[in-house]
Amino acid sequence: MTVSIIVVTRNALASLRRCLDSIRSGTRGLPCRVTIVDNASTDGTRQFLRSQPRRMAPLVLLNPRNLGKAAAINRAASQAPADWYAVLDDDAVVPRGWLSMLLAAAHRFAPAPSLVGCRSVYPDGRICCAEMMSWHESIGTMERDLGQRNYVRLCDSVSGICTLVEGRALRSLRFDESLFPFEDGDFCMRARSRGLSVLYYGPLAVKHEGLKRVAPGGPSPYRRLLAKWGYPEFVDSHPVDRAYARAMTAIRGQALGELLRACRLLRGRDPASWHAYWWAATALTRLGRPRAARLQLRRMARQPHLSPLVRARGELALELV
Repeated sequence: MTVSIIVVTRNALASLRRCLDSIRSGTRGLPCRVTIVDNASTDGTRQFLRSQPRRMAPLVLLNPRNLGKAAAINRAASQAPADWYAVLDDDAVVPRGWLSMLLAAAHRFAPAPSLVGCRSVYPDGRICCAEMMSWHESIGTMERDLGQRNYVRLCDSVSGICTLVEGRALRSLRFDESLFPFEDGDFCMRARSRGLSVLYYGPLAVKHEGLKRVAPGGPSPYRRLLAKWGYPEFVDSHPVDRAYARAMTAIRGQALGELLRACRLLRGRDPASWHAYWWAATALTRLGRPRAARLQLRRMARQPHLSPLVRARGELALELV
């Protein structure tokens, strides 16, 4: 079995150093190849990469201009054929054993997934991403990490911060080079539409700095993604994914009764869904039921993992309802 680690970078030299150091220590003893793609950095990254011993960075690809993350991944996959690709952001720091954990999850889970993603956390310990909705913020964003997202389950989409992708799937589907960001969500949706499985593996946590990258001008990538996929449900979608999709469809169509039904399903399936309480409170307020809305907000406030921002939003809403 061959494994290639792909890191795409642009003007993030300090973060890239930390990322590569973590890869070297975290994959020690595991046969794999590292491919680094630089998207026309101007901060000394190219000089740094040229100075690296070949044993530390076997393959370095220097793009003449910023081609975007998707095009860089596609180029790396074509230059370094492998059975599996581990795609990492350049501001991610992986722990020891990370790649072994992802590969083990891919091989022992049924149905066999073509993509495996994991939990990512900010340096201050808040969750950056658990699994994702392609059309929505990632599940778990900004929550306090108290173990509520350490589960393992099949889902419809995972974050591209740290993703294991089966080689045949990557080479046949390829990332959509016209999308940035959301190229990871689109890739997952296309994989799911072809009957492939996606696995979220929560026991693995990768640190993520969360560097801000500016998308080029033009139509909003989010709007294009939403126009392309809407809020999809697949035949084998997990009940949590299905509930989120139905909730978002109801919000867009202002179908308050359907939104309340989706929220009830979410509360029973998602171990930490503050959205279910927030959306339910919004629907109940619009239906003229303020007492029931306040009850939902109080239940939301009792969740220990809430971020300060969400907690403050809930407290303000309680005063206004």
